Amino acid sequence: MWSSKKNGLISTESARVEIIQTKLRFPNAMWNLKDMRTEEYWLPDIDDIHVLALAIKSKSKGIITFNKKDFPNTIIGKYDLFSVTPDQFILGIFNENPNLVSKICHFELDEINKTFEKQLSIKSLLKKAQLPKLAKAIS
Repeated sequence: MWSSKKNGLISTESARVEIIQTKLRFPNAMWNLKDMRTEEYWLPDIDDIHVLALAIKSKSKGIITFNKKDFPNTIIGKYDLFSVTPDQFILGIFNENPNLVSKICHFELDEINKTFEKQLSIKSLLKKAQLPKLAKAIS
């Protein structure tokens, strides 16, 4: 969420609201990073090592990131992890259940179009959300 804010996609207030909503929906998903050791890990961007450490500690299967170059599968694979982009991840869900993903995307499109004068298409919405493969699959 902070990445979205940093890239100018959402406001600070919107990011804070999303964080609160996420904490309420997934109360057991929060992990304390204070006592987590990270010295034994390496990634191309040292500022991402805490993400790798958390994925290992939480026994995650993978890391979903817009920044795959900082989570190379050749490195994180040593910890039985993989990285995928949000587009790849959601496209995988779409391939398993296209009706569900289409329904969710169209619901979000309708909600967004209620607040803006210029109406977006599903394809333009998904492209703006950095989901071009999903946009192509749904269109």
